[in-house]
Amino acid sequence: RSIEDGTHLCEYRSIKILSPYGLDVGVFYLRDYIKYGIIKVEQTMNKSPKARLSYTLKCKTSNKRRICMKTKQHIALAVMAAANKKMNVEEYVREEIPFLVLPDAIRAYIPQRKSGHFEISPDGTQQSWMEFPDAEILKRLTKENARERIRYFVATETPKCVIGEETQIDEFERKNFSHRHYHSLRIHMLQDIILDDVLRSMMVDVKRRFVDRFKIRHSGNVIDGARLRSQVDKFEDFGFITLAGAVYRSTGILLNEDFWEHQVREALLQAYPEDLALNTYRFMKLSEEDNERINNKKFDLSEREKANVYMAEDLTEVLATMYSRAYNATWRQV
Repeated sequence: RSIEDGTHLCEYRSIKILSPYGLDVGVFYLRDYIKYGIIKVEQTMNKSPKARLSYTLKCKTSNKRRICMKTKQHIALAVMAAANKKMNVEEYVREEIPFLVLPDAIRAYIPQRKSGHFEISPDGTQQSWMEFPDAEILKRLTKENARERIRYFVATETPKCVIGEETQIDEFERKNFSHRHYHSLRIHMLQDIILDDVLRSMMVDVKRRFVDRFKIRHSGNVIDGARLRSQVDKFEDFGFITLAGAVYRSTGILLNEDFWEHQVREALLQAYPEDLALNTYRFMKLSEEDNERINNKKFDLSEREKANVYMAEDLTEVLATMYSRAYNATWRQV
């Protein structure tokens, strides 16, 4: 009937909203979405004979990637644990790392993160899951046949958000306990659960995530999903440098370009179809700056770098909490 000052819809309390990619992201109350600027309302003239007014809803933010631990971090923690258990690290990387990062890698074929990370819908009514393929099936996968050869389910009642919902480790275990690489897959789940817990408990209040508002705990400032994504990217990038230093001090292994190119990349090419291997590896490739920094053993963060991650009150403390917990969980599984 009318839209008053672009703040609310009078005719409809809720509407089914599609993302720019045609994915159903659920039915929500419009008032909050318009109020917080997630949806922009535009009034246009319909060119039909009756020349009626119509209203276009446009999404102002696009949160394609959900927050989870980056593959370099997953691998660094596992390599550190394997080395400290006196295992053959090259052999461990070759045999286990492709499965350790598979929950992220498989998204090139099955994009929905929640199935491979066993997320439960916010109301607890639907559980996403995946039965991960064994080595033989994995090597023969293609983007075209993956949906037929992998058993999985994606919950449809989860609104789109920059952060994922909670991973249900029990459901992962029920679906994958007999997988030959069960422990490596389980490491991935545990590490992501710990990152998510640290993010929510130490840095950001996510109660209003479905209206794209996140409250920084120590300052009370509110940011949107795009800024949260940017902050988490910095948190993980600087965190990886810190973690590379911990790995070096503990094991003597330098996680430089040589390690990623000649050990990790080759392991992926051996276990995955070539396109999946190369797509997965592109998220691990070091920048020239980071490679030089690691080779020169410059692992300490500057005060400016710490200040750039403003969602953490004490970045060093938060990273130490996250990595110590994640390392202990990893060590028990390797």
